[in-house]
Amino acid sequence: MDWSAVAGTLVYKNNNLYLNIIVKKDAPKQDRYTEKEVLGIDRGINNILVCSNNQFFNSKKLKAIKGRYQYLKKMLQSKGTPSARRKLQKISSRERRFVTDTNHRLSKVIAESDFKVFAIEKLTRMNHKRLGKRFNRQLGNWSFRQFETFLEYKSEALGKKIMRVNPRYTSQKCSNCHKIHKSNRNGSWYSCNCGFQLHADLNASRNIADIGMSEISRLSVNQPNVMVRSQ
Repeated sequence: MDWSAVAGTLVYKNNNLYLNIIVKKDAPKQDRYTEKEVLGIDRGINNILVCSNNQFFNSKKLKAIKGRYQYLKKMLQSKGTPSARRKLQKISSRERRFVTDTNHRLSKVIAESDFKVFAIEKLTRMNHKRLGKRFNRQLGNWSFRQFETFLEYKSEALGKKIMRVNPRYTSQKCSNCHKIHKSNRNGSWYSCNCGFQLHADLNASRNIADIGMSEISRLSVNQPNVMVRSQ
Protein backbone atom coordinates (compact mmCIF):
# COMPACT_ATOMS: atom_id res chain seq x y z
CA MET A 1 0.00 0.00 0.00
CA ASP A 2 3.00 2.33 0.28
CA TRP A 3 3.67 2.15 -3.48
CA SER A 4 2.08 4.58 -5.98
CA ALA A 5 0.78 3.54 -9.41
CA VAL A 6 2.22 5.50 -12.35
CA ALA A 7 0.99 3.58 -15.41
CA GLY A 8 -0.90 0.52 -16.52
CA THR A 9 -1.80 -1.57 -19.57
CA LEU A 10 -4.74 -3.86 -20.19
CA VAL A 11 -3.71 -6.99 -22.11
CA TYR A 12 -5.96 -9.63 -23.72
CA LYS A 13 -4.12 -12.94 -23.99
CA ASN A 14 -5.32 -16.54 -24.27
CA ASN A 15 -8.94 -15.52 -23.64
CA ASN A 16 -7.95 -13.72 -20.44
CA LEU A 17 -7.62 -10.06 -19.49
CA TYR A 18 -4.53 -8.96 -17.59
CA LEU A 19 -3.99 -5.58 -15.96
CA ASN A 20 -0.28 -4.77 -15.73
CA ILE A 21 0.42 -1.92 -13.33
CA ILE A 22 3.73 -0.11 -12.92
CA VAL A 23 4.24 1.13 -9.37
CA LYS A 24 7.07 3.04 -7.70
CA LYS A 25 8.34 4.34 -4.39
CA ASP A 26 11.47 6.07 -3.18
CA ALA A 27 14.31 3.76 -2.23
CA PRO A 28 15.46 4.01 1.39
CA LYS A 29 18.53 6.15 1.90
CA GLN A 30 21.59 3.96 2.11
CA ASP A 31 24.25 4.23 4.78
CA ARG A 32 27.95 3.73 4.20
CA TYR A 33 28.89 0.09 4.03
CA THR A 34 31.53 -1.94 5.80
CA GLU A 35 33.52 -4.90 4.51
CA LYS A 36 31.59 -7.30 6.75
CA GLU A 37 28.36 -6.34 4.94
CA VAL A 38 29.54 -7.60 1.51
CA LEU A 39 28.35 -10.99 0.24
CA GLY A 40 30.08 -12.60 -2.74
CA ILE A 41 27.90 -14.72 -5.06
CA ASP A 42 29.22 -17.24 -7.58
CA ARG A 43 27.00 -18.84 -10.23
CA GLY A 44 27.63 -22.36 -11.46
CA ILE A 45 26.30 -25.70 -12.68
CA ASN A 46 25.92 -28.13 -9.80
CA ASN A 47 25.21 -25.21 -7.48
CA ILE A 48 23.27 -22.47 -9.18
CA LEU A 49 24.42 -20.01 -6.48
CA VAL A 50 27.22 -20.27 -3.93
CA CYS A 51 27.69 -17.44 -1.42
CA SER A 52 30.80 -16.40 0.45
CA ASN A 53 29.02 -17.04 3.78
CA ASN A 54 29.11 -20.81 2.97
CA GLN A 55 25.51 -20.89 1.68
CA PHE A 56 24.90 -23.27 -1.24
CA PHE A 57 21.87 -23.35 -3.57
CA ASN A 58 21.95 -26.74 -5.28
CA SER A 59 20.65 -26.93 -8.86
CA LYS A 60 19.93 -30.69 -8.96
CA LYS A 61 16.15 -30.20 -8.88
CA LEU A 62 16.31 -27.28 -11.29
CA LYS A 63 18.32 -29.30 -13.83
CA ALA A 64 15.81 -32.16 -13.61
CA ILE A 65 12.84 -29.87 -14.25
CA LYS A 66 14.57 -27.89 -16.99
CA GLY A 67 15.73 -31.14 -18.59
CA ARG A 68 12.16 -32.40 -18.70
CA TYR A 69 10.98 -29.18 -20.36
CA GLN A 70 13.80 -29.33 -22.88
CA TYR A 71 12.94 -32.94 -23.75
CA LEU A 72 9.23 -32.20 -24.22
CA LYS A 73 9.97 -29.17 -26.38
CA LYS A 74 12.35 -31.18 -28.56
CA MET A 75 9.76 -33.91 -29.08
CA LEU A 76 7.02 -31.42 -29.99
CA GLN A 77 9.30 -29.52 -32.35
CA SER A 78 10.08 -32.75 -34.20
CA LYS A 79 6.36 -33.38 -34.82
CA GLY A 80 5.64 -29.97 -36.30
CA THR A 81 1.84 -30.40 -36.31
CA PRO A 82 -0.53 -27.50 -35.43
CA SER A 83 -1.55 -29.25 -32.20
CA ALA A 84 2.11 -29.86 -31.33
CA ARG A 85 2.91 -26.17 -31.88
CA ARG A 86 0.04 -25.14 -29.59
CA LYS A 87 1.27 -27.57 -26.96
CA LEU A 88 4.80 -26.24 -27.42
CA GLN A 89 3.63 -22.69 -26.70
CA LYS A 90 1.96 -23.82 -23.47
CA ILE A 91 5.03 -25.73 -22.31
CA SER A 92 7.32 -22.82 -23.16
CA SER A 93 5.10 -20.47 -21.18
CA ARG A 94 5.06 -22.89 -18.25
CA GLU A 95 8.86 -23.13 -18.38
CA ARG A 96 9.23 -19.33 -18.33
CA ARG A 97 6.95 -19.09 -15.29
CA PHE A 98 9.03 -21.74 -13.52
CA VAL A 99 12.27 -19.84 -14.21
CA THR A 100 10.70 -16.54 -13.11
CA ASP A 101 9.31 -18.01 -9.91
CA THR A 102 12.65 -19.64 -9.03
CA ASN A 103 14.58 -16.43 -9.66
CA HIS A 104 12.09 -14.51 -7.52
CA ARG A 105 12.58 -16.96 -4.67
CA LEU A 106 16.37 -17.00 -4.91
CA SER A 107 16.68 -13.21 -5.14
CA LYS A 108 14.31 -12.73 -2.21
CA VAL A 109 16.35 -15.03 0.05
CA ILE A 110 19.56 -13.19 -0.86
CA ALA A 111 18.09 -9.68 -0.60
CA GLU A 112 16.54 -10.35 2.81
CA SER A 113 19.78 -11.72 4.27
CA ASP A 114 21.85 -9.79 6.80
CA PHE A 115 24.21 -8.46 4.12
CA LYS A 116 23.83 -5.04 2.50
CA VAL A 117 26.06 -5.33 -0.59
CA PHE A 118 25.86 -8.26 -3.01
CA ALA A 119 28.92 -8.72 -5.22
CA ILE A 120 28.38 -10.72 -8.42
CA GLU A 121 30.50 -11.29 -11.49
CA LYS A 122 29.93 -8.87 -14.34
CA LEU A 123 29.23 -11.21 -17.23
CA THR A 124 28.47 -9.51 -20.55
CA ARG A 125 27.00 -12.77 -21.88
CA MET A 126 25.30 -15.32 -19.69
CA ASN A 127 26.75 -18.21 -21.71
CA HIS A 128 30.22 -17.09 -20.66
CA LYS A 129 32.94 -19.49 -21.77
CA ARG A 130 33.73 -20.39 -18.14
CA LEU A 131 30.22 -21.87 -17.88
CA GLY A 132 30.64 -23.68 -21.20
CA LYS A 133 28.36 -25.69 -23.48
CA ARG A 134 27.73 -28.26 -20.76
CA PHE A 135 26.16 -25.55 -18.62
CA ASN A 136 23.88 -24.47 -21.46
CA ARG A 137 22.72 -28.06 -21.97
CA GLN A 138 22.13 -28.79 -18.30
CA LEU A 139 20.25 -25.64 -17.32
CA GLY A 140 18.94 -24.70 -20.76
CA ASN A 141 20.34 -21.14 -20.75
CA TRP A 142 19.11 -20.30 -17.27
CA SER A 143 18.16 -16.61 -17.00
CA PHE A 144 20.83 -15.26 -14.67
CA ARG A 145 20.20 -11.81 -16.14
CA GLN A 146 16.66 -12.01 -14.78
CA PHE A 147 18.03 -13.06 -11.40
CA GLU A 148 20.27 -9.97 -11.39
CA THR A 149 17.32 -7.72 -12.21
CA PHE A 150 15.19 -9.19 -9.45
CA LEU A 151 18.01 -9.04 -6.91
CA GLU A 152 18.78 -5.44 -7.85
CA TYR A 153 15.30 -4.01 -7.32
CA LYS A 154 14.60 -6.13 -4.23
CA SER A 155 17.89 -4.94 -2.76
CA GLU A 156 17.24 -1.29 -3.57
CA ALA A 157 13.80 -1.52 -1.96
CA LEU A 158 15.57 -2.55 1.26
CA GLY A 159 18.26 0.13 1.05
CA LYS A 160 20.84 -2.36 -0.20
CA LYS A 161 23.00 -2.60 -3.33
CA ILE A 162 24.40 -5.08 -5.85
CA MET A 163 27.93 -4.64 -7.18
CA ARG A 164 29.13 -6.14 -10.46
CA VAL A 165 32.83 -7.01 -10.32
CA ASN A 166 35.43 -8.12 -12.85
CA PRO A 167 35.20 -11.94 -13.15
CA ARG A 168 38.83 -12.33 -14.22
CA TYR A 169 40.69 -15.02 -12.24
CA THR A 170 37.94 -15.43 -9.62
CA SER A 171 37.94 -19.19 -10.21
CA GLN A 172 41.74 -19.48 -10.44
CA LYS A 173 42.86 -17.35 -7.49
CA CYS A 174 43.33 -18.74 -4.00
CA SER A 175 41.07 -16.89 -1.56
CA ASN A 176 43.61 -17.58 1.19
CA CYS A 177 47.00 -16.54 -0.22
CA HIS A 178 45.58 -14.70 -3.30
CA LYS A 179 48.01 -16.33 -5.72
CA ILE A 180 46.69 -17.32 -9.14
CA HIS A 181 47.22 -20.87 -10.38
CA LYS A 182 44.97 -22.18 -13.13
CA SER A 183 45.86 -25.80 -12.40
CA ASN A 184 44.77 -25.57 -8.75
CA ARG A 185 41.13 -26.00 -9.68
CA ASN A 186 40.18 -29.61 -10.35
CA GLY A 187 36.47 -30.06 -10.97
CA SER A 188 34.52 -28.97 -7.91
CA TRP A 189 37.59 -28.74 -5.67
CA TYR A 190 40.26 -26.06 -5.28
CA SER A 191 43.62 -27.04 -3.81
CA CYS A 192 46.36 -24.40 -3.55
CA ASN A 193 50.11 -24.86 -3.22
CA CYS A 194 49.92 -22.99 0.08
CA GLY A 195 48.02 -25.96 1.54
CA PHE A 196 44.59 -24.30 1.40
CA GLN A 197 41.71 -26.49 0.15
CA LEU A 198 38.10 -25.51 -0.43
CA HIS A 199 35.07 -26.17 -2.63
CA ALA A 200 35.91 -24.43 -5.92
CA ASP A 201 32.66 -22.45 -6.12
CA LEU A 202 32.97 -21.31 -2.51
CA ASN A 203 36.55 -20.24 -3.18
CA ALA A 204 35.34 -18.22 -6.20
CA SER A 205 32.56 -16.58 -4.18
CA ARG A 206 35.09 -15.47 -1.54
CA ASN A 207 37.27 -13.96 -4.26
CA ILE A 208 34.23 -12.11 -5.60
CA ALA A 209 33.51 -10.84 -2.09
CA ASP A 210 37.14 -9.68 -1.72
CA ILE A 211 36.86 -7.64 -4.93
CA GLY A 212 33.61 -6.13 -3.68
CA MET A 213 35.24 -5.21 -0.40
CA SER A 214 38.13 -3.49 -2.18
CA GLU A 215 35.68 -1.36 -4.16
CA ILE A 216 33.33 -0.57 -1.30
CA SER A 217 34.52 3.03 -1.08
CA ARG A 218 33.26 3.65 -4.63
CA LEU A 219 29.65 2.93 -3.76
CA SER A 220 27.27 5.86 -4.06
CA VAL A 221 24.80 6.52 -1.27
CA ASN A 222 22.33 8.20 -3.62
CA GLN A 223 20.12 5.58 -5.26
CA PRO A 224 17.45 5.92 -7.97
CA ASN A 225 13.79 5.25 -7.39
CA VAL A 226 12.77 1.61 -7.36
CA MET A 227 10.38 0.72 -10.16
CA VAL A 228 8.87 -2.75 -10.59
CA ARG A 229 6.09 -4.24 -12.64
CA SER A 230 3.34 -6.11 -10.81
CA GLN A 231 0.23 -7.86 -12.06
